[in-house]
Amino acid sequence: MKNAFLKHIPKYSLIYIMILMCLSGCSIHTSYKANTVSESEFILDTVCTVSVTCTEFSHEIISDAFRIAHDIQEHINYYESSSTVSIFNSAAANCPVPLDDDTFNIIKCALEVSESSCGAFDITIAPVTDHWDFKSDNPAPPDNNKIKEALSLVGYKNLILDKENKTLAKKIDGVKINLGGCGKGYVCEKITEIISDKYPDAFVIIDLGGNTGVCGKNPKNKDGHTTVGIQEPFENNGIYTKTIDIFSGQCAVTSGTYQRCFYYNNILYHHIIDPKNGYSSATESNSVTIISDSSLLADCLSTACFVLGREQGTALAEKYGAKIIWT
Repeated sequence: MKNAFLKHIPKYSLIYIMILMCLSGCSIHTSYKANTVSESEFILDTVCTVSVTCTEFSHEIISDAFRIAHDIQEHINYYESSSTVSIFNSAAANCPVPLDDDTFNIIKCALEVSESSCGAFDITIAPVTDHWDFKSDNPAPPDNNKIKEALSLVGYKNLILDKENKTLAKKIDGVKINLGGCGKGYVCEKITEIISDKYPDAFVIIDLGGNTGVCGKNPKNKDGHTTVGIQEPFENNGIYTKTIDIFSGQCAVTSGTYQRCFYYNNILYHHIIDPKNGYSSATESNSVTIISDSSLLADCLSTACFVLGREQGTALAEKYGAKIIWT
């Protein structure tokens, strides 16, 4: 059984947490970690870290967070035959597949962003991405004929979501979905929501490899903010192009060309695939970061905005009341 949500671990984590101190001139990382309990697990094809500051319930919070992540992964794992996603992918056309609440919530948001972005974000991209292997020791772009054939199965309008009965059907055989572009966002959102309700006094940071969410107030800052750094593309870990402040209930989600990529004949190919042509999205930017109250929405938007480019992408983010940062 494959435990990965996608095929491989990202080359770099896109957002690195920096908890800024108010008074001390010591290392920001050292001081923060001295008062923090952190644990990491490999879930959703990335290293997920949950950090809890100064509470007697630290280990219970961390355990709850990872339980939530594992529970959702069981439903949306593209490579697990018993998952809701795999059951749908194996179904014939016009056969509604019952959705669990988590998968329904993800797909509902994903389809809304697909509609708003004119298909720049599309969970039916799976037949195309199946041909891209960024994990290979000698990666190369897929055969163009295979891409063209796969594109005939791509299109969010080939999905029929019954919101009342919570079922999903496909209009033509062969349509498949992959929730890798929004699953981590939903997991981060659910952890934040449940932990905030259950442990209202705790300060918790959820880092899901490019998706960072915060529960509670940072005790080291008077207004409770948490400062995160946006990784400088193609630089060493910890070199930031910008720092931003987020507050309890907010998240920061980054998508970038340097996370999964390779060069072939001096051309950079990256994992953000344009649903219109099946190849790496051509854009003037190397990464985009979305700051929002909804990590699921931010995850969908980060891909959609990147594919659309700066002008249209910025307009889309503003439509949803999200802040956007390009690098």
